[in-house]
Amino acid sequence: MGASLRQATADDLTTHAEFLRRLARKLVPDEHLAEDAAQETALAALRRPPEDRSALPAWLARVVRRRASSLSRDEQTRSPDPAMWAAPSPHVQAAAE
Repeated sequence: MGASLRQATADDLTTHAEFLRRLARKLVPDEHLAEDAAQETALAALRRPPEDRSALPAWLARVVRRRASSLSRDEQTRSPDPAMWAAPSPHVQAAAE
């Protein structure tokens, strides 16, 4: 029974793949992060699908929103503030002299 449920979920994911990608692209400006959010959402559905398959579209939308938010937040944390690179710190200037 587990394999048939998983297969059905894979088939359902194929049906909803474009919806998932479009939603991720609307939520995340970076196309690569949007694709990551969509793929991670699909994996989550394969690993632990919702109990009610008719709820899959709403479930996918909720999960991709959460993944997109998390990925965007992570990206902002990793991206250095451009102002940091505008001028060297006084310690660096003193060491250079």
